[in-house]
Amino acid sequence: MRRTKPAEQQDARGPDPGTDAQDVLAAHSTPLLSVRALVRDSQGLLLVIDRGEQGGWGLPGGLAGSELPAAVLARHLREAIGVEAGAGRLLTVDTVPSDRFGQPLLELLFAAHLPTAASTVRAETDGVRWVGEARALELLGPGAAARLRAALGAEKGAHTALLHDGEPVEPSSQDHYRQLPSPMMAATWLVRDTAGRVLVLEPTYKSHLELVGGMVEAGEVPAEAAEREGAEELGLCRQSGRLLVVDNVPARLTAYGRALVVHVFDLPPLSAGEVAALVLDPTEVRSARWLPPNEALEQLPCVLTVRLAAALRALERGTVEVLDHADTVSLEDPARRDAE
Repeated sequence: MRRTKPAEQQDARGPDPGTDAQDVLAAHSTPLLSVRALVRDSQGLLLVIDRGEQGGWGLPGGLAGSELPAAVLARHLREAIGVEAGAGRLLTVDTVPSDRFGQPLLELLFAAHLPTAASTVRAETDGVRWVGEARALELLGPGAAARLRAALGAEKGAHTALLHDGEPVEPSSQDHYRQLPSPMMAATWLVRDTAGRVLVLEPTYKSHLELVGGMVEAGEVPAEAAEREGAEELGLCRQSGRLLVVDNVPARLTAYGRALVVHVFDLPPLSAGEVAALVLDPTEVRSARWLPPNEALEQLPCVLTVRLAAALRALERGTVEVLDHADTVSLEDPARRDAE
């Protein structure tokens, strides 16, 4: 006769992690997983692929087996255009109750990014086209077009679009407000010394000079972001002074397709002792230069020159300068790489 172990001994061991777990996983039905990519070239055109026997045009990608989503995209893009592309953020998730094979389907649509060297190469074959957004929506089937339409909206925002069988899933009121498209924000300090010089930095991750500051993170107001950046870049723990400049840059003039609002704050001039006590973060700052204002204006990229000149005017006049680029065609500086 088989003897049963006392309950306390069974509880101490817990359930058998072997065959039971394997049986559960083997019997568990999983949806098919399809992974596709929204790929743009340097002109903003979208890549569409002839699906051959499956009929019609589609976005690059396909069903995932034992591969991870990034590997699926890399393989399909390599086969379609001969380029290694990196998977970006997830733009759209569509849960399809039953596909044409009678199985539930999970459709994921990622942004995919071509290497800079390849982004201007748009070789077209019988099975590959680069088309505008409107044409892509015309070429795709209803479900794929719905997912692309949602992805184009998500691409301009900070959210992942959720669909059910091609129809948008309405978010909760909390999620709605958290996912609203918004401009990027940056905050800058105008750092001067008592001799009237302006501090400009040589970042380790950019090819041009910069002012002290950076992007505003979630949960921060611009003044707090400037203070955090000052502490990180310079080891300088100070409160932001008065607001000098609000620079409103529309999306068409930025490198990342998002509008940008930059706040520039004053900082009381630093003494010689305070300048000597600055500690640069070697991971972010290669060097620091104290320049007379006219030299700083000459050495900074065009967009930062405009911003610094406005800050110096506001400082002199006791005003707040508001920059509006509504009539500006381009912020590009012919002599140097433009800056965000």
